Amino acid sequence: MHTNQSNHGYGLTASKGAAANREGFGKASRQGRRFPRHRKDDGQRGKLRAHRNAEVNSEINNASRSYAPITIEDLKRLRDIEAKSRREFFERQPKCVALANRVICVALCQGAALHHLNGKNGIKDFDVWTFYSALPGIEFPCRWRAQQDYGDPKFGKSPDRLDFIGRRVDLMGRSLAVDIESAPEFVLRRYLSEKHTTSSRFLSEKAAIMLEPINLLGTCIWP
Repeated sequence: MHTNQSNHGYGLTASKGAAANREGFGKASRQGRRFPRHRKDDGQRGKLRAHRNAEVNSEINNASRSYAPITIEDLKRLRDIEAKSRREFFERQPKCVALANRVICVALCQGAALHHLNGKNGIKDFDVWTFYSALPGIEFPCRWRAQQDYGDPKFGKSPDRLDFIGRRVDLMGRSLAVDIESAPEFVLRRYLSEKHTTSSRFLSEKAAIMLEPINLLGTCIWP
C-alpha cells in the first residue's frame, strides 16, 4: 500500500514536472517564435527610418541649393573673383610666381557648371579651377584651396558660410605637363577624358564651363 502511494506520488510529481516542462517549452517556443519576428520588425523599422532620414536629408539638401540661372554676367563675375584670388596667391607664394604667366585656362566645374547647362542640378557652391602649364621643379600646390564670397545674394548663401553675402566660391588649381601654347579646350578635354588622377575623375562626373580665355567664356568643354 505504501508502495502504491509512493508510486502514486511519484506519478503526480512526474506529471506535474512534465506539465511544467511542456509549459516551459511552450513558452520558450512562443518566445522563440516571437523573437525572430521582433528582430525582423526592428530591421524593417530601421530601413524605414533610414529611408525617411534620406528623404529628409535630400529635402534639406535641395532646399539649400539655388536654382537661379547662371548667366554670362555671372560667369564674368566668377572669372574676376578667380583673377583676384590668383593675384593674392602669387603674392603669398613667391616660389610659385613663375607659373603666374602660364595659365592654360580657368573653368567652372562640378555641380554649378552642370546647373548652367540643364538648370536642374541646383547650386550649392561654385567650384572654379585654374590650370597651369607646368615647369620643371615648379608645380602648383595640389592641396591649395581658397574660399571667396560671390558677393551677390542672387544665389542665396552657402549654409556653412553665412558670413558671406553670396554663395561660397571654392578656388583650386593644377599644373599640367602641357606646352603653354596648347589649345585650352583640347587640354581640358584631354585632362577630363583620360582620368589619370583622382581630381580628373572627380571633375569628369559633372561638367566644365570655360571662364578664361575670354574668347571661350561660357563654352561647354565637358561633357
